[in-house]
Amino acid sequence: MGELTLAGRGARAQVRDRHRRYRREATLAAQIQKSADKTMAAVSVVITVIGHAETYIQWYDRHADRNARVSRACRLLAVFFGILGGKCPLLPVTILEMIGFHNPASADATIKSFGFVFFACAAGLMLLDNMLWFFFVLDAL
Repeated sequence: MGELTLAGRGARAQVRDRHRRYRREATLAAQIQKSADKTMAAVSVVITVIGHAETYIQWYDRHADRNARVSRACRLLAVFFGILGGKCPLLPVTILEMIGFHNPASADATIKSFGFVFFACAAGLMLLDNMLWFFFVLDAL
């Protein structure tokens, strides 16, 4: 009979250990499920943020081409007017006489003053190019 008692105690200990293990596994499964729920919530937030970012990128791509074309045109015209402004004082008086200016001294002064006008136009275009971002941002709002 003593053997049965020892066997019964060992069986109870095994059952108790098994129940503890099941409780630990159930607790661990609940923790894993809670962690998975938090992860899914975080993933949905990340997906939403990525969707908003893609929307803004598409908006930028649609508007960047127009802004780039206008900016490039301003810079090219500024270079053109800068070259004209630099060439005006270098024009020889004989070319001016062939064009129709009969008084070379006044023609020379007139052409040199046009050089300053061309430089001013080039500077204005460069200023416009640098300020265009502000106008396009206001346009987008």
